[in-house]
Amino acid sequence: MKKEESEEKEINFLKIISKQSNVIIFLIALAIFLLMNFVFGVKTDIQQHANLTKNLLADGARVPGNFLYYFVVAALGFLSENPGVLILSSSFALAFAVAFKFYFTKKFMFAINKDAFSESIMKMNKLELLVIVGAGLSIFAHNLLAIPKNMYLGNVPPNVWHNSTTIFLMPVAVLLFWKSYEVLMKSKTEIKDLFFISILIALNLAIKPSFFLSFVAAFPLMSLIKNKLNKSFWIQMLPIIVGCGLLIFQAKVIYSESTTNAYSSGSLKLAPFHIWNYFTGKTIHLSLFASCLFPFLLVLAYFKEIKKSVVFHYASLIFIISLLWYILVSETGPREYHGNFSWQAIVGSYILFMTSVTLFLRYAFQKEKFTRRDKILSIVLGLHVLSGFIYIYHILSTGSYI
Repeated sequence: MKKEESEEKEINFLKIISKQSNVIIFLIALAIFLLMNFVFGVKTDIQQHANLTKNLLADGARVPGNFLYYFVVAALGFLSENPGVLILSSSFALAFAVAFKFYFTKKFMFAINKDAFSESIMKMNKLELLVIVGAGLSIFAHNLLAIPKNMYLGNVPPNVWHNSTTIFLMPVAVLLFWKSYEVLMKSKTEIKDLFFISILIALNLAIKPSFFLSFVAAFPLMSLIKNKLNKSFWIQMLPIIVGCGLLIFQAKVIYSESTTNAYSSGSLKLAPFHIWNYFTGKTIHLSLFASCLFPFLLVLAYFKEIKKSVVFHYASLIFIISLLWYILVSETGPREYHGNFSWQAIVGSYILFMTSVTLFLRYAFQKEKFTRRDKILSIVLGLHVLSGFIYIYHILSTGSYI
């Protein structure tokens, strides 16, 4: 009886921790953004996007194709045109985004691993705590420092703190990846699933089209591998068709000569490694190594298990496709060196990193004790996270995110 009461208390305690962890992450993220914007005055895209929001409110500037972030900032600022108020509302919007990314990452990790930890109530308690730690580590991870020449520029870290639309996109991209994976694994696709995926695609595009450019290739490929060209494959393509239609419309808005956007006078070109080499000084191999060491070592350490993991295949495919966009495509005109095709690589990097941490929890913590390979992986994961905290300190202390 005492044992059952003790287990019940532990379950309730972990539920409280799980709920409070969302609030804690929100407060940490809010503190980071407030320090960046109001104490240390770090110049980032956050101020630029707040200014764009101000122009939309004050001058009636044409609404951009990726409008949702600006609308949320304006709403949280109660439609104020004051720059300080809009930067404050931006800080809150981004803190909410980081908290939701953490929340969806926890849910994803639990959903993927619950079958592996279902032997006893104690193990389920253990998993509840593990996913909190795993998600917390994931949202602060960064590329390893001291290997590439820049802390951020030219790398593909799993997290960024300076680009507001990418930060705001992350939780919706994570949710789309997770729910589309569940659709792929179901024996029968339901209409409600297709509707939900379509909504998530629309939200992704409304914030920033970057991730959809990878998703639009990865999801059909995974569906084709599983379903061949049967009825299920064509049914699952319906949200993709909807997304492509929305993307075409959005591209016309972004690149239309008739818009008042100063950066609209540009197009796209094939230029292999042009932008990446520009940012890295031709040290791409070091940047990729520094950004992806943990997922790479996980594959080496657990190759037999990874070879059978559909979710890792899916995450890897998204990351590879996102890298190909970054490698092959650049813009022309004033946008050329903005590196706008690097954003999907960063989102893809987070999804790969999140999935790698998820599977590491599965493989390492099922066993009675850590093996040598688990200890090595833990050290490397710790270095990624330590690099993340050092990077945040670097931003605040130097005023530069580069």
